[in-house]
Amino acid sequence: MKLFRIVLFLLLLAVLGAAAQTGHQGYVQKSPNKIVVTTQLSQKLLAQIASGDAYLVDVRTAEEYKGSHLKYAKNIDIKSADFGTEISKLNKNKRVYLYCRSGSRSGKATDTLQTFGYKRGYNIGGLDSLAKSGFPLENGH
Repeated sequence: MKLFRIVLFLLLLAVLGAAAQTGHQGYVQKSPNKIVVTTQLSQKLLAQIASGDAYLVDVRTAEEYKGSHLKYAKNIDIKSADFGTEISKLNKNKRVYLYCRSGSRSGKATDTLQTFGYKRGYNIGGLDSLAKSGFPLENGH
């Protein structure tokens, strides 16, 4: 009987663990404006950003940004109350490249830009993959 209870308890834990994992999925971006950045493409995007023809926006928290971020990135935290106000300051005629840690928050930010009338907002993914493709990192600011 005691063995039965232990097995039942372990089975219950396994079921709850599986349910918790399937419930913790990232945001699914609705707009098609997602770019997979390659090493070659990163150079083109960096040139646009460095020349002022496009924005690079880090939508992570200020604490995450201070730890490490991409060169040229402006931090506008998607979770902050003033996200809409800050994003509205960007020129709608320029491209806006958005990134976060994994690409989930930047996907949500890309969709949010669409609702604000931005046609050229793009989710370019996560910090680590962008750094690997050639975007230079800056630490602590």
